[in-house]
Amino acid sequence: AYDSCNAKIDLSWKRYEGWDNNNTDQYYNLYMGTTPDWTTFKHVADVDKFDLTYSIKNVSENQDYYFYITASRVDTSFVTYSNLYHIYTKMAAHPQYMQIDSIIGTDNGNKIYYTIDPTTEITNFKLVRWEQPDTNQSIFSARVIHSFSDPNSTYSLDSMDTWAQRTRKFYYKVDAYNGCNSVVNLTNLCNSIIPRIKPKGSTVHLEWDTLMIDTKR
Repeated sequence: AYDSCNAKIDLSWKRYEGWDNNNTDQYYNLYMGTTPDWTTFKHVADVDKFDLTYSIKNVSENQDYYFYITASRVDTSFVTYSNLYHIYTKMAAHPQYMQIDSIIGTDNGNKIYYTIDPTTEITNFKLVRWEQPDTNQSIFSARVIHSFSDPNSTYSLDSMDTWAQRTRKFYYKVDAYNGCNSVVNLTNLCNSIIPRIKPKGSTVHLEWDTLMIDTKR
């Protein structure tokens, strides 16, 4: 059984019944490979002959794995082989790229435009809004603005707190989640820009927030 959430393969088998346990070596030998050529397999574990399960950890996604087990006699050189077992660690293809393209302020809220790799098989995305840059404090202000399933989507509208959007900048990103509800890819973090106008006599002074250049992602 492939446990994709914990990146492991759980193996189970029946005890060999051809020999008396007293004549069987204390350990079964477990072998693993990534092709059907069993002569290239590597020995990965010695399993007590009374155990019927073993877990292979830290396996890769979308990879072929092959297994077999051997048991030996203690009184002769006889070795018995199990069947060859194959499993493919199928996982939905992750998006190779994701990015926030632009944020445009409107009277109805902020329009967030983004691009997601259309070849991905992931179907769980969330647009998240923060009130601070990517720091420990930002976690407490994180708010899911929009959840969607189509990687061909190109924009979302943040119509929450429209008055606050006129007075302070918000940070946005899009996360992609796998079937285990873990983030497997995410966009850059991008902020809205708030202009401020200060008239003084015949001069109008304009100020605005800088755009965060997210080099972490």
